[in-house]
Amino acid sequence: SVLDAVRVNFNVVKTEDDEPNQFDLEVYNLSKSTRTKFETTDNRVILQAGYASMGLKLLAIGDIVRGSTEFKQPDVITSVDCRDGGRALRDARASLSFEPNVPAKTMVEELVKKLNVDNIEIGFDLSGTFKNGWSFYGSARDGLNKLGSCFGFQWSVQNNTLQLTKKRTPSAREAVLLTPSTGMIGSPSRIDKTGNNLTKAKEEPGLKVKCLLNPALVPGDPVVIESADYPRGTYRIVKVAHI
Repeated sequence: SVLDAVRVNFNVVKTEDDEPNQFDLEVYNLSKSTRTKFETTDNRVILQAGYASMGLKLLAIGDIVRGSTEFKQPDVITSVDCRDGGRALRDARASLSFEPNVPAKTMVEELVKKLNVDNIEIGFDLSGTFKNGWSFYGSARDGLNKLGSCFGFQWSVQNNTLQLTKKRTPSAREAVLLTPSTGMIGSPSRIDKTGNNLTKAKEEPGLKVKCLLNPALVPGDPVVIESADYPRGTYRIVKVAHI
């Protein structure tokens, strides 16, 4: 079903790690049949959002983990908890065996077939082999983690697309530019690698930036940040929250 002209509150949190991205919705005054769809586990939700000047853009895709409806007169509020790739990462299992010298990319692609995601994006030259071959049985996500440890990549599911990048390296996508004239709100703040305010000079700093809604900001992608307090620099996005 496509919903238009309804009141929706959302909270979308995306990261670059292998845990499913999550988003929560509150949808107001749906029909009973539509409420039932939102209350059904594993149904898929596609969330689009944007400003009138840019139109609707894809913000999140997720499988419903739980849904419930509360009657608060005069409103009927349906709350939905979703996970991006949640069903695939939870259920997908693999039993695979590869001969010696099979390319790493081939092994990754065979594992990804078990996940039933829409696409796979490999943003670098994924090369390497196991000279004695490789066998695996278990959850597909565990298999990807094992290959990532061996071949130096990290992965995540972004809008039901599996994204692979070199560890601690941004994807090959074009960087989004964030400046006060492109939607930045206030000034960036320095943070440590755990996302907390930077307290020790020896910690490798990153930046936390607040901006207008921008669906193009995706974990793992590059972003160029420039403000009065910080010279232009390129960073890797590790977390995005749309609220």
